[in-house]
This record gives sequence, structure tokens and C-alpha cells, in this order.
Amino acid sequence: MKFTRTDLCLLLLTALLIVIPLLPPPEAGTEGLLPALGRFHPLIVHFPIAFFFLLLVMELWSLKYPGKVHEGILHLTGGLAGLTTLAAILIGYFLYRSGDYQGALVQNHLWGGVGLGLLFILGWWFHRQRSTNDQKVWNNGYWTCLIGANLLLIYTGHRGGQLTHGVDYLTELLPSISVGPATGTEKPVEELLVYQDLIQPLFKKHCNSCHNQRKAKGGLILTSLPEINKGGKSGKSMIVSGKPEESELYARITLAPDHEDYMPPEGKPALPPQAVELLKWWILEGAGADLQLGEGLADAAFSKVILSFLPQITKIRQKQIKDRRERNQLLEKLTPLAAELGLKVTPDPATDSLYLGLSMEFPPQTVKDPALLKLEPFYHVFSKVSLTGSDITDESLHTLSLMPNLREIYLNRTCITGEGIPFLGQLPNLEILNLSHTDLDDNGALNLLELKALKRGYLFQTFVHKEVLEALRFHMPEVDLLEQEGPYY
Repeated sequence: MKFTRTDLCLLLLTALLIVIPLLPPPEAGTEGLLPALGRFHPLIVHFPIAFFFLLLVMELWSLKYPGKVHEGILHLTGGLAGLTTLAAILIGYFLYRSGDYQGALVQNHLWGGVGLGLLFILGWWFHRQRSTNDQKVWNNGYWTCLIGANLLLIYTGHRGGQLTHGVDYLTELLPSISVGPATGTEKPVEELLVYQDLIQPLFKKHCNSCHNQRKAKGGLILTSLPEINKGGKSGKSMIVSGKPEESELYARITLAPDHEDYMPPEGKPALPPQAVELLKWWILEGAGADLQLGEGLADAAFSKVILSFLPQITKIRQKQIKDRRERNQLLEKLTPLAAELGLKVTPDPATDSLYLGLSMEFPPQTVKDPALLKLEPFYHVFSKVSLTGSDITDESLHTLSLMPNLREIYLNRTCITGEGIPFLGQLPNLEILNLSHTDLDDNGALNLLELKALKRGYLFQTFVHKEVLEALRFHMPEVDLLEQEGPYY
């Protein structure tokens, strides 16, 4: 079999595609021409979907009715499928580099696109061999690539839809399964917490697809009250207690729909009028996390809004109960396994209800590096890890880097030197890292520069010299590097 220039080009293109997902993750908020071009990805991506499906249909038609489809039409369709696929991958990568999309979901979507490009190249090569060699293996290889490409399109497109619309977009409108009588997780309407039980689920449905840890438009995250209060890039106060009109969160959703700053943007479903009134009343009452709905029902004017909103409240409550049930089932599986390792798992109240925290048992047992490896099937559910006083070393930092949703890591009083800190650089949401009372030295501390999402680090009683700490503060002005012991969990 002769190796041609075309084969060399295919080989180089294959190598380029494989390298793309392996490049360093982007920094949030990147701007410029390439991220602007990336915004065309949702438009371009529809073309390979159409062309690959059309090619499959025409090839199947040719099998049944040989000669009915001109060979040139098949070549043209296949070529367009490949060209638009490569264009979608390239432009999609530009969008990825903007930093607006982060986390495991976008990585899966990116690998799916790259896999589609690789299947196209392999299928093209099989097709060329098929046309010059009458051998069954080339024909089978071509059909495997063509069918595989269409199946991969479904997976990759689904992942892209989850990035745009939310993970539960396909299922959120399905009828809720009856949860039966009260199970202890339900509570009377009057006792519902306005923020936790009503506003946060509304944000999850209408806002969080663009304002979450994976994709933070404008630097704003709406998945928890502390994140909301932090605000976004604009620097404006999202919530001003008692003053809805001065609260950017309320102001954006009450602008004229054609205003460029109106939220949600065009193409996204707007918040129901009752939800807008609910948000306004919540801010008027101080926007507290412990404000109960019963206080609103006591307000004659506001109670009308609540009564008209009750059907949606019921649906929201059913969804919450289902989520809590799933979390509790997960806890049942994890708790005995963690206990065997000297660890315990608890719900993480600062994040989504399905995320968990991992910490040491009390009184503490000996926990070494291999312990974390036994939790591998559950890495994705941890958002917070505290291994204070354990015997883990820098080897475990690689293991922790495989937990994609980690936001907080507490390693006080461990054997960490900082050598493994670069592994943590692939965690898109890591905001807090406590290394107090460790063997962290100057070289290890310099690795903190790799942590692009870090907002606070504790370096009390380490071997980092003052000059190095000041240099880090200069190069990381948005990070609080504190010479304090800090919290243990």
C-alpha cells in the first residue's frame, strides 16, 4: 500500500485534532477576535449534523438501489460533512478559549467533536482504499466509521445542548413521579424558605445554564447566595437589602425586553411575572437566606402572587424531593465505604444539593494516599474535601485533580510540599486552598500561579519566605494569600 501526500496530510490533521483537547484550559473572560468568531459555533455545528445524516441515508439508498445515487453526489456530501465538521471543531475551540465554558461537560463535548473529526478522517481513508482495492475490510471499515460518526453526533450534540440549556433540559418538563405521602423531607408551604426552596430553583431553570461554575457569563455565578453577593465583572451590587431598584439582579430582569442588558437574553424563557414579584418582595424583606414564605402569605397584596404561583411551587418541591432522595441514596452507598477509609461524607450546603463534602472522621484515623483511589467512582460528586491532619502527600494532589467539581480543599497539617500543586490547575472551580502547617516551601508555593480560579489561600506556618509570598501577591492580585491558619473545613 503506497503512502501518498494525501495520507501525510491526513496524519498531520489527525495529530492536530488530538492535540486540541490536551492544550491548557482557558482563562475565564478571554476576549478578542477568536472568541468572537467562536460565537458562530452554534450556527456552524448544524451543518455536519445534516451532512453526516444525509450521507448515511444516501449510502443506504445506494445499497438497496445501486446506481440511483450518483457517485459525485456522495463524494460532495461526504466532503461537505468533513469540511463543516473541521470548521465546527475549530470555531468551537475558539469559543472554548473564551473561558465562558469550563468543567467536565465542555471537555466531553470537545472530545466528542474531536472524535467525530477523527472518524471522518479514518472513514475518508477507508473510502479511498475501497475505491482502489476491492476488499471487504475497507468497505466494512468505511461503514463502521459512517455509522459511528452518526452515533457520536447524537452524543456530542446532546452534550452541547446540556451546556446551552442545562443538564436536565430534556427531562425537566416530564411529569414528576409521585413521591407519596410526606416523608420528612416535605414541609408546609408556610415554612418554605423563599431563597432556597423557590428562588434558587427558579434560577436553576431560567438562569444557571449561563451562570454556573462551568459557564460564568459576565463573571456572575447564580448557583448559591454567596456567589450572587460576590457579583460579576460589572462590579455592581447584585442585591441591595431592602432596595430592589438598586439591586442589579432585579434591575436586569425588569428592563424592557429589547434592552441590550435585559436578562435573560433573547431566545431564553423569561422569568414568570410572579417570580419577578417574588424576587422583589424577597429583596424588600432583606434578601435573607432564612426568610420563610409564610411571611409573604401574611401580606395581603403579596399573598395573591403566592396563590397564583402555588402550582409551580408544587412542581419545584417535587423536583427538590427527588434530588434529595437521589443524594440520600448516594450517601447510603458512600458512607460505609468512606468509614472504612477513615473518612466521612456530608452534603455540602454551599453548593448544589447533589454535591457532597469529604472530610476526616473524628477521632481521626490514619489516612494515606491510596485511600482516595478507592473513591474513584464518586469523584464527580465532591465539591469540598478536608484531609486535615492526614498522612497524604503530594501524590494525592493528582487524585484530587480528578474530582472535577472541587471548590474547596483543606490540607492543613499534612505532608504537602507543593510539588503536586500544578495538578490542581486543571480544576476549573477551585477557589479555596488551605496549606497551613505543611512542608510547603518556596518552590512549591510558586506552583500556586497555576491555579487560575483560586481566590483564597492559607499559608500559615509554612516554609515560604516573605519575599516569595510578596512576589506571589504581586502576580496574583485577585487572590487573598493569607498568613492565617484558616478553617479546617
